[in-house]
Amino acid sequence: MRPRLAGVAFLGLVGSCLVVATGGRLARQPLAEPPTTWGGLLNPVSTDSMSVLPALLISGIALTLAAWVRAYVLAESHRLSPRAGLMLLALWMVPVTFGPPILSLDVYSYAAHGMMLATSLDPYSTAPVALPLGSPQITAVDPLWRSSLAPYGPLALAVFRAVHTLTGGSLIGAVVVLRLLTLAGVALVAAGVLALAAPQRRAESLVLAVGNPIVLFQLLGAIHLEAIMMALVVIGLVAIRRGRRTLGLVLLAAAAAVKWPAALAAAAVVAWQLAPEPRLRRHPPAAPTALATPAATDTPAAADALAPPATPTAGEATEAPPLARRLRTALCDVAVVLLATAGFAALVPDGLGWLRSAATPTTVPTGYSPTSILAHILGRILDAAGAPRTPDHLLSLSQALALAACAVIIVRLFVTISSRPVADTAGWAMLTLALLGPVLHPWYLVWGLILLAIAPTGRNRLVVLGTTLAGSFLALQQCSLLLADHPEMLRWVRSNGPVVAVTGYVTAAALVIAFRQRAAGTARWLAAPGRSVPGHPGGPDDMDRLVSAPRVGDDVTRARVASRGLTVPDRDELVHLVDQRPAGAHQRLQVHLRRQRLPDPAGRDAQPVVHGSVLRGQEVAVVSGGHDHDELTAEAEHQIGEHAVGPLGQAAHPDEVPGRIATEQPTGPRDRVLLDGGRKGTVAGDSHDCHHRERFLSAIRRTDRGRPAGNGQIPPA
Repeated sequence: MRPRLAGVAFLGLVGSCLVVATGGRLARQPLAEPPTTWGGLLNPVSTDSMSVLPALLISGIALTLAAWVRAYVLAESHRLSPRAGLMLLALWMVPVTFGPPILSLDVYSYAAHGMMLATSLDPYSTAPVALPLGSPQITAVDPLWRSSLAPYGPLALAVFRAVHTLTGGSLIGAVVVLRLLTLAGVALVAAGVLALAAPQRRAESLVLAVGNPIVLFQLLGAIHLEAIMMALVVIGLVAIRRGRRTLGLVLLAAAAAVKWPAALAAAAVVAWQLAPEPRLRRHPPAAPTALATPAATDTPAAADALAPPATPTAGEATEAPPLARRLRTALCDVAVVLLATAGFAALVPDGLGWLRSAATPTTVPTGYSPTSILAHILGRILDAAGAPRTPDHLLSLSQALALAACAVIIVRLFVTISSRPVADTAGWAMLTLALLGPVLHPWYLVWGLILLAIAPTGRNRLVVLGTTLAGSFLALQQCSLLLADHPEMLRWVRSNGPVVAVTGYVTAAALVIAFRQRAAGTARWLAAPGRSVPGHPGGPDDMDRLVSAPRVGDDVTRARVASRGLTVPDRDELVHLVDQRPAGAHQRLQVHLRRQRLPDPAGRDAQPVVHGSVLRGQEVAVVSGGHDHDELTAEAEHQIGEHAVGPLGQAAHPDEVPGRIATEQPTGPRDRVLLDGGRKGTVAGDSHDCHHRERFLSAIRRTDRGRPAGNGQIPPA
């Protein structure tokens, strides 16, 4: 293992060990008795005096976050392969996997519900308090939830009952089996993310989705059902992308039968069928394979929505099928989901009882949720105005407003679903529900974060980073012990909890902005004119610089290579493809390396030298041309809609054929590197002397109604 990666691995491992050593003890409640002390890791904590355990817990989470961000930076710069990423995350998971339940006691509620079903009690109408007094399953449950009905779906309850039966009623055995199921769920999420992500983005997506500290500690460590739910969602999307649409819809229905928010993913798939606008084929499907063939694909339009991101061209528009066909397909999808849901409901006696008890989590407000913060702000305003107020009424009002806003946002996402991949739409919808729901728990955030991490570009990347930075510190138990010796300060913090939460959210946002600005500052420093690469002063055979090719969704600009070094993209000249895309238009970013020697002053014509295609994000070596007067130029160009757009977002010459990009250069010998690429063999170029001007034309293959409109060749001018 390389020293840099070894340092990241060690940092994350230390953080994981600190969280495991403290998270279980701090999560233990005074009136809850776990079945074992787990080697002292679940020993009770004295609440009479200040304790350093919360500080160690916070430090462990901070260390893990730092290691996670550093691992993402390595993955983003292609210094961390997917295999190395898997090994890194597996190392961080070792102490969490073998440690006790941490940060939450929900797993004991799962075991209690399994015992209730096994003893003919209905968890949808009877609370765990109905279990025999003194049984380990009831004494280990958090007292806050002993009188609450089960809010989980019928498939989840069926799993709880099966675990209880398999372990012979042993609570310790149930915890171990549920931990193993959670671990399997996380592994399936990793496999699904690797299957859905672009090949050059797999390491990034893996680190963001699975190495996320919320996934590590709140799903695997706390043993929450979100691991199983999100595994079914991700694998369901993989099945749909590979043409097994019915299987994918059944898996999505199964996810909703674990926890109902997963129904938004199934709704997103159905909404795609009803989209009246031309579908944005962000990643057109590759050539048919054994896993995805036209004959095996139930609905081609849906396959386009989840097409393999590794395909070379991106952003082509496909015409939506006729309305009757879209309605027929959508109705078939709804029928599959409903039939699957009915089958899962039959697994327990009262299969639809979760509809009555789904609001159970809302009975205990969370002070750090946006709804509680809004209620706190409204209360302060009314206090300043001298108006009477009731906290419960304000909280109900804020929750109603948030749910209304949530509904509007989700409807908007579904209406505009044709402009983004289905996974993105489902991720944004589920994250919106988590943030604007009546209550917020950190494990709710993974509903959207895992799906958004599949395509970690632009807005998705920033949201995943910022939300994780803030969400990792939510719901930490007994942090008040840090202020146990300062009662006045403790009272202020408890009465102003929303203010503390807002401060944390602002801090997380500031850190993300600083992270982004630092990256931009580094690019500006390197982009200074004449900046040469240390150790490479220039020369006929020197390697000037490794050039990182742009990728779909990245900020695109131009890079220049002079005879003494390369200047990399200036972030002040950015063109962001996603933000610049007109509604309903298709876009294309080509990434291909072509290096060609044009005639020199002596009239000696050099043959074109093509160094070959490069994948998105792959680093390519640019070698000096060998003459003092040579100037090596690198540009990134893209197309938006029907108009060719140059490196700085300016339209090409109006006389040019739409879909083609022409670049003119003054007379003079020069080497030219054009990052314009795409699939190997799809881009053709020609250079010639036309009235003392060297003109290099790069053809861009266009498609009309999904069929090639030409061979991409441009005749000499």
